[in-house]
Amino acid sequence: MVLHGKIGTEIEIKAPADKLYNIFKSAHLIPNISTAHIKGVDVHEGDWETHGSIKIWKYELGDHVGIFKEQVELDDENKAATLIGLEGEMFKYYKRFKAVYQFTQKDEGTGIANLWIEYEKLNEHVEAPDRYIGLMVNLVQDLDAHFLGAIIINMALRKVETEIEIKAPAEKFYNIFKRQAHHVPNISSGSIQGVQVHEGDWETHGSIKSWNYSVGDEVGVFKEKVEFNDEKKSITLNGLEGDVFQYYKSFKPVYQFTQKDEGNIANLSIEYEKLTEDVAAPDKYVGLMVNIVKDLDAHFIKA
Repeated sequence: MVLHGKIGTEIEIKAPADKLYNIFKSAHLIPNISTAHIKGVDVHEGDWETHGSIKIWKYELGDHVGIFKEQVELDDENKAATLIGLEGEMFKYYKRFKAVYQFTQKDEGTGIANLWIEYEKLNEHVEAPDRYIGLMVNLVQDLDAHFLGAIIINMALRKVETEIEIKAPAEKFYNIFKRQAHHVPNISSGSIQGVQVHEGDWETHGSIKSWNYSVGDEVGVFKEKVEFNDEKKSITLNGLEGDVFQYYKSFKPVYQFTQKDEGNIANLSIEYEKLTEDVAAPDKYVGLMVNIVKDLDAHFIKA
């Protein structure tokens, strides 16, 4: 009478194999991704990432909610996570229970998840653990969809940028955006007609302002939440509302100023996501940024 055995399956994955393997090394994220199948996971001994650590999983399988306590083996070379069962509901039926997830990258767009369980029954009447393989498949499919969604979002984000030489010190440009943005409409009146604080103040990271601008024949409003990076002398305007959102799902202009011995540089960029594919890239708004910086440069040199 043979009581021990091994069952498994192979499924295609679209997300990188590394991402799927690594999530088992930071497994606390899994219940947030595969909410229908994994209700919780806690470290019992060790930590999230160390080979040999012990964790307790709370899972749902059909109408059944169960607990699985395991000791993990991590094989970085083969991208395999082996969960050696120690305690749990399945030990009512099995003397030994070991679940293995192995991820293999085939090419840039696809990979393979090999999922198997090595087991030993308590008696000959116990069925093979096929339903637990089904749980493993559902879990991997949830993870794959999560990572693939993140990849698609990143692919949808685009960037346009330009670099211009400036004569005034980089510090002056950075400071006017950080502390004196209310002066910008007076200096670059052809491009900026007004700016108001909506939340916070002129100087605080995370404050919200609304800008009135004109570019060509277009007059618009742009409401943004600002991020300051003192080390890089960069100002990021995270778009919240405004006319640009008729065409773009996300819109983030960035001004960065660099002091160099051979000539100072303003790097001006916009990260964006189109609402539809036929929308043009926001080159004209980069042109607006160029005009503002040139006006500021002329003002600083004159002063």
